Amino acid sequence: MPMPAEVRMLDSGYAREARSLLYNAYRHEPTFAYLFESDRPGYDQRVRATVRELVNQHLLQDQPALGLLLDDRLIAVALIA
Repeated sequence: MPMPAEVRMLDSGYAREARSLLYNAYRHEPTFAYLFESDRPGYDQRVRATVRELVNQHLLQDQPALGLLLDDRLIAVALIA
């Protein structure tokens, strides 16, 4: 029987996984592509750096973050401001 997914409050221990999920979600998002000039070299690095700083700042400010875990693997994240 498959384990159900579990919603948990996240702490900074999930920062790396949260950054990875959000980077993969936003790198093909049209607004990010426009704002960060996807046609120009270095687009992926600009998106990665932005997501890294947003997640780090969010967690440093002790703002809530929710995660959806399946078999102890983070599969979704929501940063709540």
